Amino acid sequence: MKNLILASIATATIALSFSAVAGYWDFRIYNYVDENGKVVGTLHFPCFNRQAVITGETTKNKVLVEAGTCL
Repeated sequence: MKNLILASIATATIALSFSAVAGYWDFRIYNYVDENGKVVGTLHFPCFNRQAVITGETTKNKVLVEAGTCL
């Protein structure tokens, strides 16, 4: 019974640690577009919790271009 409890605690700890860093491996790239649909800026969220990078202008219209997982 004691082994079952310890195994359950270990499994829960591992599951929580993976869910806490779920976004750590992900990246996303967005384009900012103006009212005519022309791309005027880019927003890049890199992997490994690095700071986002904005180039060009920002607008209220943001379109997801690519999303994925870093290996």
